[in-house]
Amino acid sequence: MSGGRAPSKTHKYRAKPVTIDGTRFASRAEGRYYQQLKIMHKGGLIKDFIIQPVYTLHAGIKYIGDFDIIHNNGDIETVDVKGVETGVFRIKRRLFRQDYGRDITIIKVNKNHEGVFTFDKKEREDMEPQQVDEMQAVKTKASMGVDLQQLIGRYIRLVQRGKSSGMVGKCLKCGNDTLYVFNPRTHKTPAYYSCASCQANGMAVDFLTDFQSMPLEEAIAQCTREKRS
Repeated sequence: MSGGRAPSKTHKYRAKPVTIDGTRFASRAEGRYYQQLKIMHKGGLIKDFIIQPVYTLHAGIKYIGDFDIIHNNGDIETVDVKGVETGVFRIKRRLFRQDYGRDITIIKVNKNHEGVFTFDKKEREDMEPQQVDEMQAVKTKASMGVDLQQLIGRYIRLVQRGKSSGMVGKCLKCGNDTLYVFNPRTHKTPAYYSCASCQANGMAVDFLTDFQSMPLEEAIAQCTREKRS
């Protein structure tokens, strides 16, 4: 058994963290599955397992799995024990498939924590406030460092107006020449756009999803390419 760093997960979705063998798990279900993996490892059913493996996805976005199972044939299976499959997780799961060429196995424990089984059904779509914050953090990370004036300039004509650092062009939503695009003076904040007429605003990822109807995972990948070019 290989151990990862102790997680910094909060008490989300009413999950109660537990500590087993000196490792803090985000939920009792995750701890229960850890104990099951120990039994499988001791019995020779698996070669080894890693607790809370860290993966880097597009644009430096981090995904921390619950376990990596190393099977006897050398195959690695990344496992996530879920009570709720959030919108943020679904995005990271698609990015994981693109970057690592394999899927994440979802494990769900029944209410009595007496057994585990895999599932892949769609959970409720409504996002709670904490999930919205997580999604915003993902989009901010992906948009950081993108030259937004150059990106938007490929789709609409931007012109310099006045002495400000912003450029202005026609908003693709309302059709008015009031879409302002600002690149930051430092790399500590992402570039942003804002329409003075219809109040449309956002960062690079938002422009691609809202104005170009690009799926979020594709928009994140596009932003990653923009930073490399």
